[in-house]
Amino acid sequence: MRNGNPTPREGREMAMMLRRLAGTAISVVAPVVVLISYLALRAAVPDPLPTHWGLHGEVNDTASVAGFFVATLVISAVLALGAVAAVWLAHSPLAGRMLAALLSFGAWITAAITLVTMLAARGAPRAQDVAMPWYAILAVVVVSILLAAGVWWVLPGRWEPSAVAPATSTLTLAPGERVVWIGHQHSTLARIFAGVLAVAGAIVLWLQPVVSIPLFVVAVALAMTSELAVRIDERGVHTLWGPFGWPRPSIALGEIASARAEQINPMAWGGWGYRVSSRGVAAIIRRGPGLVIERTNGPAYAVTVPGADRGADVLNALLVRERSAKDAAGQ
Repeated sequence: MRNGNPTPREGREMAMMLRRLAGTAISVVAPVVVLISYLALRAAVPDPLPTHWGLHGEVNDTASVAGFFVATLVISAVLALGAVAAVWLAHSPLAGRMLAALLSFGAWITAAITLVTMLAARGAPRAQDVAMPWYAILAVVVVSILLAAGVWWVLPGRWEPSAVAPATSTLTLAPGERVVWIGHQHSTLARIFAGVLAVAGAIVLWLQPVVSIPLFVVAVALAMTSELAVRIDERGVHTLWGPFGWPRPSIALGEIASARAEQINPMAWGGWGYRVSSRGVAAIIRRGPGLVIERTNGPAYAVTVPGADRGADVLNALLVRERSAKDAAGQ
């Protein structure tokens, strides 16, 4: 506190707390809706209760009212509690908000199904007389998606900036001097797997065409992610995936605090591929040397690439030159 007013960091922490509370509230209301639906409508619906309808609107499955209530309450409550855990315990804001939104969607679609089923059956003498209009199903899906999107929207998706060592380099770049560093990495094992799956897909194509489709899709995906290149220039760091250099995520130079070389253990960063973990974000296709970038306001970013020590030196030199120019301009 400064003179009774919160500091900028305290303000950010308070805003984050409020956003997490809002995400929690959206999630935990779902099982409450199940409970209210049961208490308000249990005396007005037939027992057994219709729980599933065929394509032509005929009831083809039923359950006891109490059994239906207990099942939907437990499912929605477990999913809601999982969403709450993701809100408060996830070490990665991006992965946490994604998991919370997905679990909240499950909790809400369970609650919405309960409410719509009870409303549709209200006043019916028996389960077979209950009709479920198509627009009710559409409403269940749309409302659940909107509420899950609300959880995603209110939750923080960025890391709090952390203190990192300033950028230092053995290189000295003159003003206006251009420098580009490019490193390339590939995974032989991924390429072999891609080839095996492609051959398997071609063989299966003659026997079971439907099964061959996912084999070809996975083969292409492996081939596209079996290699990457890293380009460092005055604009920042660019990761180029696959033979066509796409997708190409970039980090602007102004968003980088410092860089270092590190031996990358894939499991420490969440595994192989494009990963989000408690350590940050990573593009990993094999174990070994990698470049770790600390951002000024965001997660650390790691990418496996040979010669990472040289790449880090070039990137730090660019950062030192840029900051020296800003300091000189500010004087």
